[in-house]
Order: sequence, then structure tokens, then C-alpha cells
Amino acid sequence: QDFTSPHGDSRLAQLTAWLQSHAQRYALDLGTLAPASSDASFRRYFRLAGKAAQGENLGTLIAVDAPPPEKCREFVQVAGLLEAAGVHVPRIL
Repeated sequence: QDFTSPHGDSRLAQLTAWLQSHAQRYALDLGTLAPASSDASFRRYFRLAGKAAQGENLGTLIAVDAPPPEKCREFVQVAGLLEAAGVHVPRIL
């Protein structure tokens, strides 16, 4: 499947549009968007390349498609709590 052309997959189209809105800030290469993995929930994971506006190489990024009822806010809060406790967690942009 061509992940740069999300025709027929409305969730992928929404994710791609959202990524496009952040593409300049993180120098996202939407042409590298590809499935990363999946789990038993409605979440889907995609991998793509990016760099921060300051030129910092962000390497590979993971974009998560997590529609309701998935709990994204809680995930971000728990990641912050773990980071504050000194646990190495992925950086959430």
C-alpha cells in the first residue's frame, strides 16, 4: 500500500493531514511513512523520518493513530510521570 496516498482509509487520511500540519516544524518526510507495528487495540503505529527546526536529527519518529475511545491524554500524562521519576521513556512531540 502507498502510505503517501491514503485514499480509502479515512483514519490514515486524517493522520497524514495532521502530520502535514507539523511537517515543516519537524521536517517530516511523509514519503517515509510506513506501518511500524500493531497491537490488539484500535491503535496503529507508523514510522517516518524527521528533524527539528533547529536542525536536531530526530531520526525515526513513530506516529500513533489512536481514535476514541483510546486514551491518549492519559498515555501522555503517564509518560510525563515516568520521565519525572527518572525512567527513560520515548520523547513525545
